[in-house]
Amino acid sequence: DMTEVVHIKDRKEAIHELKYSPDGAHLAVGSNDNSVDIYGVVQRYKKVGECVGSSSFITHMDWSTDSKYLQTNDGNGRRLFYRMPSGKEVTNREELKLVQWSSWTCVLGPEVNGIWPKYSDINDINSVDANFNSQVLVTADDYGL
Repeated sequence: DMTEVVHIKDRKEAIHELKYSPDGAHLAVGSNDNSVDIYGVVQRYKKVGECVGSSSFITHMDWSTDSKYLQTNDGNGRRLFYRMPSGKEVTNREELKLVQWSSWTCVLGPEVNGIWPKYSDINDINSVDANFNSQVLVTADDYGL
């Protein structure tokens, strides 16, 4: 049944990314308004948090396996981390040392440094996905996979 559950318009700009948390309790929505809104699923998609700090539009995001953290990439090449569901930015990276990610679609970070061809810029890699079981990372750019 594809009945509309709720219709929300909290942002003026386009939405580029949305992902449910692994536990299904929250939905993260990244927009061109340089922020990510967090909605509670069981609260009928009431806004329960907001991630601010990006200086550009949100391009990619991933949840931690325990649904306690969200990482984002933005159009200016910044990678930020937030505590969920409040959206409070994590400034102490030591807190993230043991975090495991449920997915990996972000194009920034030391974990994916090898995907960037020499002399490339932030817009050259459009998409990334990881298959953790096979330990494979696939990337896509304007010319293919």
